[in-house]
Amino acid sequence: MQMHLLGSSLLLVGAYLLSYCFVSGQQGRDPCSSYTVIKDAWRSVSNGFQGYCDQPGSKGAQPQYNKWFRFMGPGGTIMPESCPTPKGDVCGTHVAFWINGKHPTLADGVVTRPVCGAWSGQCCHTSTYTAPAAKIKMCPGGFYVYYLRQIKGCDGAYCTVNPCEISNGNCSHFCNSTESEGVGTVCSCPPGKVLSGSDMKTCVFQCSENNGGCSHGCKTVKDLPSVCYCPTGSGLVLTPNKTTCVEPCDINNGNCSHMCKNMEDGRAVCSCPSWLPLASDGRTCDQTFSTAHRCGCSIHVQTSGTKKGSILFELPTLLYGYQVLWAEDVNGTFKVLYRYPDFNTKLVRRQLSKEDANICVNILQKCPFDCERMAKAVIDDGLSTVLPVRGSSGSKSIPLGQIMCESLISPLHPGKHPVVFFDPGPKCGRPASTHFLEDVLCCGLLRIPGLLETYVWNKKCDGQVSIKDLIAG
Repeated sequence: MQMHLLGSSLLLVGAYLLSYCFVSGQQGRDPCSSYTVIKDAWRSVSNGFQGYCDQPGSKGAQPQYNKWFRFMGPGGTIMPESCPTPKGDVCGTHVAFWINGKHPTLADGVVTRPVCGAWSGQCCHTSTYTAPAAKIKMCPGGFYVYYLRQIKGCDGAYCTVNPCEISNGNCSHFCNSTESEGVGTVCSCPPGKVLSGSDMKTCVFQCSENNGGCSHGCKTVKDLPSVCYCPTGSGLVLTPNKTTCVEPCDINNGNCSHMCKNMEDGRAVCSCPSWLPLASDGRTCDQTFSTAHRCGCSIHVQTSGTKKGSILFELPTLLYGYQVLWAEDVNGTFKVLYRYPDFNTKLVRRQLSKEDANICVNILQKCPFDCERMAKAVIDDGLSTVLPVRGSSGSKSIPLGQIMCESLISPLHPGKHPVVFFDPGPKCGRPASTHFLEDVLCCGLLRIPGLLETYVWNKKCDGQVSIKDLIAG
């Protein structure tokens, strides 16, 4: 019994393999890569009777049938799916053979379809002129191959047609035949739509496919190409390619010659460094006119009189711009009055001669005053002002007096004043300095054998410095 079942199974497997070889072509190869090309222009449904017949030895016949064929050339690339005409006498023959069914899709693989012969008023002549069923497969290139057998009787032949003549080539809109290349059809779309899907036959609105290529918003306009846009209130604008939204300053720096600021309404507003005015075009900084001067400003220890000693604290560089005083620090350029509203009310002392050239009168008049006022604006109430200091152990608050004392590299005799030092620059006179505080800076040397040696700020200036002073600040 088991031997009988095994023998039956082997017979079934053998029958399947024979069927596969028959369907797939010679030696079991894929028919999409193993076929015979037919390029007969006379097979077109638009041709009348010309005496052709698909029987070996007849006019126009193939030497051999019962194999896979592919139609190419101007006669057409696929067989018709409907009756060309019941009376026949088309396709260069009397009996016109056509496929009575639909062509398969790529996913269908190999299918079998009946073949009908149109002749003598019948679309499917059943008496003398018949042809066996055909096997059809759609190939990845978009073309079809047919397993065709020899027909019965002459004159009869297989017809071909332009693929766009069958269901518009399955295109949703326009079908363009590429039959001369044997590919089949190429679908196209009206303005405002694009091809979609793996078969590239269905037209959809451009915004439905990859958002119309837009980075943000896509707007569909009937019968017109889609339009990209940037969201309202985003402050973004379209780039010249009309598809990508960016901030206005990202496009050629907003057409500004120097600084550009992005606005919420999508505008780019240009500005200039403090020492250059903005030209009438609103975009260009006028570099032909500048009244800018710099004044180096820092706090030093007093040596004798108001001579420059060791640096204690760095202040921003002052800039004399077109109309207003600016300062410059690590965070950029800022208007002094914006950061220090009471800047103009600070105590001013001056000690500077006016022996310099007229071109530097402006900076020589302002530099000592503004530098001293800046020092007082920063320090405010004097050496007890607590400032944040970031070190290796994190940020901590230390009085300015202690910061200055720790910056010394040599002993300081008690009673010395901090002085503000200003340098107008090499073209505008010599450096100068002045006292700017009533307080004196008292730094004492604290030694703890085997532990530390540092200068400590002694508020009382009594010459006695202890570890308590260091801790108390």
